[in-house]
Amino acid sequence: RRYFKRHAYGNTRLGDLLSVLEETSGRDMGAWARSWLQTAGVNSLTPQVLLDGEGRVSELAVVQEAAESHPELRPHRVAVGLYRRTADGALERYARAETDVDGPRSSVTERVGAEAPELVLVNDDDLTFCKTRFDDTSLATLRAALGEMTDPLARALCWSALWNMTRDALLPAREFIDLVLRFAHRESDIGVLQMLHAWADSALTLYAAPEWRAEGTRLLAEGASAQLYAAEHGSEHQLAWARFFARVTDEPGFGLLTGLLDGSATVEGLAVDQELRWALLDTLATYGVVG
Repeated sequence: RRYFKRHAYGNTRLGDLLSVLEETSGRDMGAWARSWLQTAGVNSLTPQVLLDGEGRVSELAVVQEAAESHPELRPHRVAVGLYRRTADGALERYARAETDVDGPRSSVTERVGAEAPELVLVNDDDLTFCKTRFDDTSLATLRAALGEMTDPLARALCWSALWNMTRDALLPAREFIDLVLRFAHRESDIGVLQMLHAWADSALTLYAAPEWRAEGTRLLAEGASAQLYAAEHGSEHQLAWARFFARVTDEPGFGLLTGLLDGSATVEGLAVDQELRWALLDTLATYGVVG
């Protein structure tokens, strides 16, 4: 508001905006702009957790790294969330701390003494732009209980982090696909579900070992088919699974695609409209089943 009032009906430069942000935040926005607006690359943030003899946090830190080609380390304002499973198995946040990350290693002293976390999410609430990484304990927790995370935003951030790890060859493509097959149906947000479908398809075609792709295709097709029937009838989730099934299936699924097109097969609640027909035809034409 101060910026707009001060420069109403006039032209400005970036420095005019930064100066007002500096006034209101009390931070050096010039240094921030140099790091964030005049350099390239994405930093990765990884948690480090040390426990004392009683199983409580004795040290919590965030390690920042950059690619050799773009070595700039930037200042980040992050929220660090600590998660544990509850008695009923839900994975929920029980502690949170906001902190400034600047340099290769930054301590988070506010949560020293907390109960040992099963998962540390270093960019909780999505406050900064980075690649989120996990320590070994956190990654093991996600492998076992990603679908039990109750906060949709935190769950989406974990999915995004796992996908970045897959692209950076830190997580095998077949493991990412396995996570999608086991937990994607728990997603409440249709946008996240559709993104998971796209990522799983990319993991199979771009990152999986060529000799495993036939097996991966079979697994994805079987998983998509099962969810197509299990999803709420008539829901957007059911439609998303139908489109995903059409995209990833091969010969064993051609009969269902053909049946949905000519009306000889139905899936309760699924409306085969013009857009879905094109999705079905695209796969069938790709494999030469139709002209």
